[in-house]
Amino acid sequence: MKSKIIALILFIALFSSCYYLELQQQRRDWADYLNSQIGTLSYDQALSKWGAPAAITQGDEIFVAQWSSENSVYAVVPSSTMIVAGNISHGWIRRITFDKITKKMTTWSYENW
Repeated sequence: MKSKIIALILFIALFSSCYYLELQQQRRDWADYLNSQIGTLSYDQALSKWGAPAAITQGDEIFVAQWSSENSVYAVVPSSTMIVAGNISHGWIRRITFDKITKKMTTWSYENW
């Protein structure tokens, strides 16, 4: 039983590190893409690419559109004395600021958790 738990822990660690590396590459890809779109991506193009934003915040000269996704998984990890279980939430938020007059992107932010 102890060897199965160790094998499970090693598998989870390996899977987590592969996932982390993939996530880091996705972040770099998003940053490169969004940086290349500053001043050129229009709000209409963003709507076409990602659909309607989850939220829009209006400012005097700008507006911020926010797209997001959240997922939750239930994880169970057995140990020698108990079973630990719980929800693990993960997702992302993409915020893009647009000029109200030109409707072109001026800045962006992207968060994962």
